[in-house]
Amino acid sequence: MLDRRDLLLGTAGLSLEAAMFRPTGITEAPATLRGQLAKAQSDFRAGKHTSLGKRLPGLVDRVVSGDDKRLTADVWALATEYLIKTDQDDYALLAADRAAAAATESGDRLAVAEAAYCRCMSLRHSGRSGTGKPATSRSRTAYTITVDAATKLADEGLRTANDFATYGHLFLTASYSASVAGDAARAEDYMREAETVAARHFDTDIAHGLWFFGPAQARLYRLSMEYALGNVGGGINTARALNPGRLPTPERRARYWIDLARVYDQWTGHRSEVATALRHAHTEAPGEVTSRPAILALANDAGLKT
Repeated sequence: MLDRRDLLLGTAGLSLEAAMFRPTGITEAPATLRGQLAKAQSDFRAGKHTSLGKRLPGLVDRVVSGDDKRLTADVWALATEYLIKTDQDDYALLAADRAAAAATESGDRLAVAEAAYCRCMSLRHSGRSGTGKPATSRSRTAYTITVDAATKLADEGLRTANDFATYGHLFLTASYSASVAGDAARAEDYMREAETVAARHFDTDIAHGLWFFGPAQARLYRLSMEYALGNVGGGINTARALNPGRLPTPERRARYWIDLARVYDQWTGHRSEVATALRHAHTEAPGEVTSRPAILALANDAGLKT
């Protein structure tokens, strides 16, 4: 349901494309927009892509016309995640670039590092061909960007929990990107760095910005890494070692079940296990299955009716 404020501001029916390229110039107080962002982030964490898709255009439109660059960077980061989830890769690249520009203008070191994560994701996804196979050159650029950002953050000094969480998260996504590029050695090196930070500094996962980091996230990303490298045995063992109940949101728990389904899909003769895992993902966050074309196709191939 659209917020009454959208109707009053004339942004009801505004598309995300229009908000990106033809903003109305309408804005609001940063505190109000922060509240709207929190609602949109809650939709993302719950895997409610339809609701998020309704909120984002008006939010982007109002935020880009304001002066709070950290807020602008955070909104573009959320837009990047949404656009990737919905397979709008060209727009995701643009959103990630805008997140980086706003973060730089904000002068906030963590915003700059988080924007590097967005760029990594958008580059990795944009290189996918019609067969779903990523272009390794873009994947290599993706993990180089994140490792460079993590190194810069460490050079400036890691002091707070958010510093360590952002640093560790950058290495998690660098590991996954390296595994997508087929670089198993770097993927393992980056994963071990992230796992060391998680074990040394965190008893449980914490939120940092839109994302989470901690021991459970490290294990979840290891599952993703094993899947991307085609290591079925490693993926199954990793999944068994992680209780998905430890993951903090429906979106993260659905990610666990989706990656487990992908691992089983690599294992001939385990179609029923694929369906079972995707059924769990659908229970956690239906939108993570039904709103994502690649995952919906996997569900259909497994004979799962969603």
